[in-house]
Amino acid sequence: MSLSCAIETCKCKSRALCHCCNTNLCADHLKVHVDLINSQIHPLADEINTLDNQLSLLNVDEVIGKCRQKLDKWRHATVDRFYEEKCQELQQRCVEKVGENKKKFIN
Repeated sequence: MSLSCAIETCKCKSRALCHCCNTNLCADHLKVHVDLINSQIHPLADEINTLDNQLSLLNVDEVIGKCRQKLDKWRHATVDRFYEEKCQELQQRCVEKVGENKKKFIN
């Protein structure tokens, strides 16, 4: 059984199956198809190489150090805020208790 080329306007028989996209193509359209894939692969390979170079230049310890500094600032700010809230609650409860005790004593 011979298959036709997947290009609708082409009347030629398929000579190959592109394993990337599972498409049957004649010899002429296979060459065009491969050229198109290659034209997309080369810029992608260049971009991957660029990213690889950037990653190799990345100082992980420095990045971790900066992130830890930010986390430490956040932690201290959060703990300080929590501490202030609890101090205010303590003061408010003490004032309320003293007020209650004064009312009891006066009555």
